[in-house]
Amino acid sequence: MNLPWKLLTVDIDGTLTQGHGWQFIAEGVGRRREYDALMEAFQRGDVSEDRHLERMLSLVSGHTVEEVLALVASTPRIQGIREANDELHAWGIRVAILSHNPPYIGRWYAEQFGFDGFAVMPGSYGSTGVLPEPVGVRADKPGGLRRLLELLQIPADRVLHVGDGAADAALFPRVGGGVAFNSRRGEVRAAADAVVDADDWAAILPIVRGLRPRSERWSSAAPGTYSAPAVRNERGVRHPAGRPSEPPDHPAPPRSGRTDGVSGRGHDGPDR
Repeated sequence: MNLPWKLLTVDIDGTLTQGHGWQFIAEGVGRRREYDALMEAFQRGDVSEDRHLERMLSLVSGHTVEEVLALVASTPRIQGIREANDELHAWGIRVAILSHNPPYIGRWYAEQFGFDGFAVMPGSYGSTGVLPEPVGVRADKPGGLRRLLELLQIPADRVLHVGDGAADAALFPRVGGGVAFNSRRGEVRAAADAVVDADDWAAILPIVRGLRPRSERWSSAAPGTYSAPAVRNERGVRHPAGRPSEPPDHPAPPRSGRTDGVSGRGHDGPDR
């Protein structure tokens, strides 16, 4: 199958999980009320995203990685993740995690579900044994994207990003296309090239087959317009109309250097 996409990057929480994954982790360590308070403070704008993530990771300080991963394993998820990833691989498309999570969670998803790599938050938060208090945690999906592109040697306009949150919507203009997957946020759905509401990862497959990179739709459109053919999944959800008449904003080719928090399958990235 001759498809333009070379890489799917995928968020975890709220996209692959049914609800925020850290909600279930917090419940498992007996700190759900603290989790709820953290979420409310962040939604009110009382704390920065970096500080919010650092405080969330601190909920598991003093617990072991093994304890946390046992809770990750029991977190409710959508169905068919490995099966759909296998199909994407058969089409010649790589699939990578791009998430605001620590490396041990990114690595677990890669190993369990056949992702080709993962990019996670910069910071110091431990990766083995008893987890310390996190330090220097930063929300940086654009940086993770750049490092994945460098690691896998794939141009940005051949990447399709899939997610449900504001940080995912901010990535959509940086790559060839964006899919809002199970997003409850209107601004994320409006920013996406396709919208999917489904409980099976296989729902992404018709989108991958039908959606073209934004650069191709731009070049084939009449001057000053943006060509965006409707793309539907099996539930009849299509991309929002009225995409902006601006060409895609692709990042400059990534520079060589450290790939902190990035890993290909079978090769662990540094934990910072």
